Amino acid sequence: MKILLLEDDFTLSKEISAFFTSKEFECVPYYDGSLLLKKYFPYEYDLIVLDINVPE
Repeated sequence: MKILLLEDDFTLSKEISAFFTSKEFECVPYYDGSLLLKKYFPYEYDLIVLDINVPE
């Protein structure tokens, strides 16, 4: 399963990514919402986890 994680807090993102990885999921973290939408969003993911307070 491929998971997209959008979280602007680097420490929290690292912890969440480590959790998903420990459960044998592929987790792709992003820290910038506008960059995600412009460049990386066309890829397919099975699950998207979004921080609702990410700027832009």
